[in-house]
Amino acid sequence: MDQHWYEPKAYGYGAVPIHWKGVAFAVAFMAALLGGLAVIALTLGAAGALPGLIYAAGLTALFLKVCRRRTNGPWRWRESTPSQDAVTRYLSK
Repeated sequence: MDQHWYEPKAYGYGAVPIHWKGVAFAVAFMAALLGGLAVIALTLGAAGALPGLIYAAGLTALFLKVCRRRTNGPWRWRESTPSQDAVTRYLSK
């Protein structure tokens, strides 16, 4: 995998898309999630709550797995330090 679709976030946890394929993959994930949940809700009604939850959890796990593999660097929590925080810089003037 020589091409990265995502870059680790500067603050917080996760990644942001840096390539059109990352954006397209995120849009496809949302379409599949919402479309699948709509089909489950329309066909099963109230009985589709558990299957919908299982579907959403499985699809999200697959999405996160692909995102992690296509991210340039590790996912970890990143906090702002006082020297990087814009509010702190502004107040220290």
